[in-house]
Amino acid sequence: MFDFLFSGDTTSSLSLGKVALSTIVAVVLGAMISLTYLRTHKKSASENLPITLLVMPAIIGTVIMLIGNNIAGAFSLAGIFAVIKFRSVAGNAKEIVYILFCVAAGLAAGVGEYGVGCFVTLILCGLMFATYFTKFGQTNAYDSQLKILVPEDEDAEKLLTPILVKYTKNHRLNAMKTKDLGSVFEVVYLIKMKNETDSKKLIDAIRERNGNLKISLSKQLPVEKEF
Repeated sequence: MFDFLFSGDTTSSLSLGKVALSTIVAVVLGAMISLTYLRTHKKSASENLPITLLVMPAIIGTVIMLIGNNIAGAFSLAGIFAVIKFRSVAGNAKEIVYILFCVAAGLAAGVGEYGVGCFVTLILCGLMFATYFTKFGQTNAYDSQLKILVPEDEDAEKLLTPILVKYTKNHRLNAMKTKDLGSVFEVVYLIKMKNETDSKKLIDAIRERNGNLKISLSKQLPVEKEF
């Protein structure tokens, strides 16, 4: 009775030329998306995501072409994606948007809507660049992480705030915890320097106040897992 669900014609209408064209278009769209991600995430780009963005549209397009209108195959694909999702570590909101971007490009290439895929990719890549150059939505500009050890008998915020006000444009207390059996506090700030050349002056000023305990200034911000 339900044989039509499992008898969809998946490969009879496929030709080598169609598969090659769809794959080439998908790779080109993936390259555009990957380059857009790299250009708009120069300081925080994930190590493996650009390669994923490059090849994902081609994979999605190939799967869509093979499934065709086979409903059973579509359900199988949904199950595969569910397994991949639960076996993968989720990224932040922007990375998830780029993944969905690649899925859309791959779907367009897989169903043969090359014009739609190219048009949407150009528009969305342009939008990504526009938000990057206009700094849209960037309310807090932090580009460095500062870790400081402070003696446990000192008020860390009262001790450090005057120095941070002097040398940074923005600063935010991100974490505080005890170390070495409670003998010291480790204080973590997110900061943006007023002048990058003042980094040594900032560290020297803090050393005078924290008893010359360990200080670490890193340009790599921690990745915020939003999902």
